[in-house]
Amino acid sequence: VFNACRKDSENKMARIYAENYNLLPFAGSDNHVGASQKILGGMEFDTPLLSEQDFVSRILDEDGRPFTLYL
Repeated sequence: VFNACRKDSENKMARIYAENYNLLPFAGSDNHVGASQKILGGMEFDTPLLSEQDFVSRILDEDGRPFTLYL
């Protein structure tokens, strides 16, 4: 529902699409420009992730929340 390299209108449509088709909300930075990236996005959790499998399990359990960070 958020990609840092997309326009706000595209991210809004992604959220609407996810809500209408019962898809899991997900966010990422899709960073291709390194430190000059001024907007970041990703998933946050209440406790540290233990492994890739833990990440997948938590996403499927809808335990993570998308975040956006403006630098």
